Amino acid sequence: MDLNLSIIFVLLAASAAISTAAPGGESTIADLTMIHAIQGDGQSSPFQGMKVSIEAIVTADFQGTDKLEGFFVQEEDSDIDDNIETSEGIYIYDPGRLGVKENVTRGDLVIARGHIEEFHGLTQMNLEEIKKKKAGKNENKSTLTAHQLILPLKEDSLERYEGMLLMLPQDLVITDIENFSAYGELAISPQSRLPVPTNVAKPGAPAAQVQELNSRSMIILDDGSGRRFPQSYPFPRTIRCADTIQGIMGIMSYGYGNYRLEPLNISKIMISNPRPTNPEPVGGRLRIASLNLENYFNGNGAGRGFPSARGARSYDEFELQRAKIIQAITDMKADVIGLIEIENDGYGNMSAIHDLCHGLNAREDGIGLGDYSFVDPGSPKLGDDLISVGLIYNRTTIRPIGRAITTSMGAFSSGNRQPLAQTFEEISTLERFTIVVVHLKSKNPPGGDEVADGDNRDCGDGQGYWNGDRTRAANELTDWLSSDPTGSHDPDYLILGDMNSYRNEDPIMALKRAGYVNQISSQLASNSYSYVFQGRWGELDHILASPSLTGQVTGASIWHINSDESPDFGYNGIWSRPDKYRCSDHDPLIAGISLS
Repeated sequence: MDLNLSIIFVLLAASAAISTAAPGGESTIADLTMIHAIQGDGQSSPFQGMKVSIEAIVTADFQGTDKLEGFFVQEEDSDIDDNIETSEGIYIYDPGRLGVKENVTRGDLVIARGHIEEFHGLTQMNLEEIKKKKAGKNENKSTLTAHQLILPLKEDSLERYEGMLLMLPQDLVITDIENFSAYGELAISPQSRLPVPTNVAKPGAPAAQVQELNSRSMIILDDGSGRRFPQSYPFPRTIRCADTIQGIMGIMSYGYGNYRLEPLNISKIMISNPRPTNPEPVGGRLRIASLNLENYFNGNGAGRGFPSARGARSYDEFELQRAKIIQAITDMKADVIGLIEIENDGYGNMSAIHDLCHGLNAREDGIGLGDYSFVDPGSPKLGDDLISVGLIYNRTTIRPIGRAITTSMGAFSSGNRQPLAQTFEEISTLERFTIVVVHLKSKNPPGGDEVADGDNRDCGDGQGYWNGDRTRAANELTDWLSSDPTGSHDPDYLILGDMNSYRNEDPIMALKRAGYVNQISSQLASNSYSYVFQGRWGELDHILASPSLTGQVTGASIWHINSDESPDFGYNGIWSRPDKYRCSDHDPLIAGISLS
């Protein structure tokens, strides 16, 4: 769709009024029914299954199999009713291209006849006959005015605008880009991206209030096409979440369970969230990072064995994933990196963690780092899950002291991912601290033989499934660390990883009650984020320091190279490139430390 075409039929005045000549004479098809009567004031049409005729102005033309195979029409201002619950517009489905034969375009006054149906929630006319109306020489002009839509909505439904021409005068921010490449969709909201409720409010009623506001604040901006992976997009491919769109005019439609705006004109798209080249400075002599690898599985370790149980579907796809992650780690310049979602296949020469370290130390571009090693806890695997956590470190700046330790007790027993703790010593100062990498149970509903009962049920408070297990794991983790499991005799602990819990949820509160300080939330704003789910943003990943270590942390940041990007820049996407952007679905976390 070319958004550089004229907006609609004629140049629009400030009031967005569209002018056309009023018809003369009687209908040549049948007695006419008003569109607001067809739409009714409910979710479905009272004329469903009936054949009717309408007379209205064409407001949008999406004819053709590469678009929506039809067009939208709307009553003139002089014909609207006084019921705000009824829409004055309707979609006309025209797979037979009768509108093309009649040369129907935007601004035409037409008489159309066909059957009314509800197609997956959208009231539409299946076109059987159409005729353009021509005005007499001395006919008066009538107008059609675009309705102004402001977010967040005051009302709880967009049904009253279905099929109508709308103008959105606000600056709107992209809050979701998940379906951009596949369906040409963006989700937009006013002022800023939408938060995960429990990232900014307590679980329960406070989170429910945030969610209610979220539901009135988001709308889908579509591309006027029903094609999967369309050939062209009305937005640049490099657009990112939090970029701004100004001056949208379009038609309110419905499909795939959501109201969606089919755009006719966009005044301006502003790149207000450009790709970051490097992480923000965090200070300190040591840099500690947490990186979710989004299922780093290396097949059989010899270039075969794909598709693996998770991750890349082919060796070529794995090579792309590998290149992207290596580039990100190289640019982070971290001394220790906690890895999440790496294949749990041990620590031998064919293992995933060995493969990653080898790739870092032997970069294909000839600038291999040669400095990284990985922590081997001395066990065949780490627990019984398909994925595990891991640690890699720069052996020129830091060294492990003693053996890495894990626990398989309680909340970390069979069926739950085990943590990994390792004490390190800074080579230049001989100062020590212990890093603990954690990946708590996800929020997903139970699968297979799992049973989520008691406090593991989704209680509707915003914390999802398995909150009980995650909270018990957090409490047991701090109890375990208080026993000095690595024998470090040093109180400096840093817990990092994917907690599958947002800022105000019970597991994070449990860690804070034990004295650990969330370094990201203490240094960044409440709307900071590392992950997006269904257009809602929050910190699913965390770095927490023990009281004694907190004063030695010089800074903390989140490097937004992943979550803001379209998934199709990822290793299994159609736009993927061997760069660091969208190397995972989580953003890396980085903290600076000066041990003393």
